[in-house]
Amino acid sequence: AENILALGKGSGNGFATDAEWLSGFSLLGISGVTASNLVGIKAAIDSKDTANTGDAIDTLQELQAIASLYRINDYADNDTIYPMPTLADYQAILANQNVNLLTNGLSANLSAYNDAVRTKAVG
Repeated sequence: AENILALGKGSGNGFATDAEWLSGFSLLGISGVTASNLVGIKAAIDSKDTANTGDAIDTLQELQAIASLYRINDYADNDTIYPMPTLADYQAILANQNVNLLTNGLSANLSAYNDAVRTKAVG
């Protein structure tokens, strides 16, 4: 958590190694962060806090939304090597927009969501 705040404040990466970052996200309960998307997730955290106060991302929900968006984009880029997004990934990226489309039993449509993502080119 300290490294995330330091990154948001623009004071760099902290002293954490990539393995420590991955472990830290896992300990916070943030899923979908991998060695291949860690750089992008850290850049997204840094760029979201334009005031460099460390306050722009202050909830686990906001961190999960960033990680989930990267997980979905990774899957769209190459569905043979990246894990399939979960219903929780879609819910996380829609939560900040007060959209509740993927609840109330719609988890049965998860494969359709992933099929649509897989056919969408990233770029």
